[in-house]
Amino acid sequence: MFKTITSAIKGSLVYGLGNISIKLVGLVLFPLYTDTFSLEEFGIIGILDITIQLLVAVFSLSISSALFRFYFDKKYVARQGELVFTSLIILAVFSISAAIILSNFTNGISVLLFQSVDYNDIIRVILISASLQVLNSIPNTVLRLKEKAKLYAISNLVKVTVILVTTILFIVKMKLGIIGVYYGQICGNAVYLLILSGFMIRNSTFRFNSGALREMLGFSTPLILSSLSAVILTVLDRYSLNYLVGLDDVGIYSTGYKIANVLLFVVMASQLALPTILFKNMEAKDNKRLYSKVMTYNTFTLMIMVIGLSVFSLEIVKVLARDPSYWAGYTIIPFITISILLNSMRYLLTLNLSIVKKTVIVALIVTIMSGINLGLNILMIPRYQANGAAISTMITQLIFLLTTYFIAQKHYKVPYEIKKILLLAGLGILFIILGFATNGFALYLRLIIKSALCLLFPVVLYFMNFYEKVELERIREITRLMLHPRKAFEALKK
Repeated sequence: MFKTITSAIKGSLVYGLGNISIKLVGLVLFPLYTDTFSLEEFGIIGILDITIQLLVAVFSLSISSALFRFYFDKKYVARQGELVFTSLIILAVFSISAAIILSNFTNGISVLLFQSVDYNDIIRVILISASLQVLNSIPNTVLRLKEKAKLYAISNLVKVTVILVTTILFIVKMKLGIIGVYYGQICGNAVYLLILSGFMIRNSTFRFNSGALREMLGFSTPLILSSLSAVILTVLDRYSLNYLVGLDDVGIYSTGYKIANVLLFVVMASQLALPTILFKNMEAKDNKRLYSKVMTYNTFTLMIMVIGLSVFSLEIVKVLARDPSYWAGYTIIPFITISILLNSMRYLLTLNLSIVKKTVIVALIVTIMSGINLGLNILMIPRYQANGAAISTMITQLIFLLTTYFIAQKHYKVPYEIKKILLLAGLGILFIILGFATNGFALYLRLIIKSALCLLFPVVLYFMNFYEKVELERIREITRLMLHPRKAFEALKK
C-alpha cells in the first residue's frame, strides 16, 4: 500500500510543478494588478474570472471525466485512441459553436454582470479563452492517463511563462487594461495546444466512435449538472457580493481568495494524480485501506498549509499589496483555505461514488448545496460583507462534506480514520485562532510566535499518538533524505 501511496505522492509532486506555476502566476501578477487597477477594477477581474469558470463547466460537457472512466474499461482498452479522438472532436465542435452563439449576446451578458454594455468586448475575449481552456482539458487528461507527469509539468510551465510574459506586455507596455489579462490567457492556452499537438496525434486514432460517445455522454450527462452546480457553488460568493454590496467588496474578497488559492497547488496536484491510481486499484485486496489512508494523509498535508496561510495572512497581504484598500482581504483567507480543505476531502468521497457509478447522486447533492449557499449568502453578506460570503462558503462546504460522506458510505463503505481527521481539524483551528490573536503584537514577536505554531503542529500530533509505527519509520526515512538532497533526488527519480 505504501508503494502505491508513494507513487501517488511522486505523481502529485511532478503534477504540482505545473499547477503551482499556474497558481503562482496569480500571485506574481497580484502586485501588478494592485498597482495598476483600483479595488473596483480588481473586483471586475474577479467577476470575469468566475464567469470563465462557469463557461468552461458548460462547454466541457464533463467529457474528460468520462474519458477517465472508460479509458481503462476492458471494453475500450484496444480502442483508447478512438476515445481520445472522439472526445477532442466533440469538445471542439461544441465549445466553439457555443462561443459563437454567445458572442451574439455579449451586450446582454455585460449588462447582467456589470449593469453596463462597456464590457462587451471583454466578454467576447473571455468566450475565446474559455473555449481554449476546454480544448486543453483533453491533452491534460491524456497526459494523466498515460502518467506523463514530467511532460505535463513542462508543458504547463511553458504555458504559464507565456501567460505571465504576455500579460505583463499587454498591461504594462501596451496599457490595454483589464482586457490584457485575458489576451495573455489566450496566448498561453494556444501555445499549450500547439506544443502538445504531436503528443495528441500519437495517442489518437482518427476514427470517430459514436457508440463510445453515447456511453461517455450517458456517464457524463449527470456530471454536467454536477460540474456546473459545483462551479456555481464556488462562484456564488462573488456574484452575490457583486449584487448585494458592490464590486469593492468583490475586490476585497478576491484578494483573500487569490492568496488562499495557493492551497490549490496541493489539491489540484493530488486530484490529477489520484484518480488514475485509485481507479487502477479499485479491485485490489487492500483498496479500502488505501482510500482511508489517502484521506488521512491528504487532510494532514492540507491542514499544515491551511495553518501556514491563515496565521501569516496579514503579513502576506501587506507584502503583496502596497495599496491599503486591499489589506482587509486577509480576514478572508482562513475561511477560504478551510473551505478548500473540506472540498478536497469531499472530492475523495465523490471518487468512491464514481467507482460504483452513482454520478446522478453527486449531481443532486451539488445542486442542493448551491441552493443552501445562495440562502446563506443572502442572509450573511448584507451584514458581514466579504467575511459573510467567506463564512457562508465554509459552512456550505462542511454540510456538503458531511452529506457526501454519509451517502458515499452507504454505497461504498470505507473505514476512514475519523478520530484522526477530527484531531487534525480541532488542533488546526486552535492554532489558527492563536495565530490571529497575535496580530496586535509587534511584527518581530508575532512572526516568532506564528512560525512556532506552524512548526509545532506535527510535533503536538506526535504526543497525541497521531502517527502509526510504520508512519514514524517513513518520517525518519524522509528526514534522512532531506538532510541529503542528492539522495532525495535519486530516490524521487527511481
